[in-house]
Amino acid sequence: MTANKYRYLLHGSGLVCLVALLAALFGGRPVLAAGDRYVAPGGSDTGDCSNSVTPCLTIDYAVAQAAAGDTVHLAAGTYTGPGNQHVVIGKALTLAGAGAATTVLQYDLSLIHI
Repeated sequence: MTANKYRYLLHGSGLVCLVALLAALFGGRPVLAAGDRYVAPGGSDTGDCSNSVTPCLTIDYAVAQAAAGDTVHLAAGTYTGPGNQHVVIGKALTLAGAGAATTVLQYDLSLIHI
């Protein structure tokens, strides 16, 4: 009977350790899956940019909608003008273009005010 008593005690201890480990790993916070945001030259800066069928127009707007860990997908095209240059990214994001030959970030010198 003593052996069975210790066996249940060990199983209970293992469960307590597992719960403690999970609590330490996740810190009591919900785990959020990374999301996708979409930008295209023909898009519109409305909504949260999470639908590839209705992408946003500018990189800056999509970055503002994104959460840390998200990926901002840039469709093929040329990105220039306000909202596509001088973009400050203050969170961990992935920017993914359609390819070096088809996704172009072009700096517009006419927007410089001296």
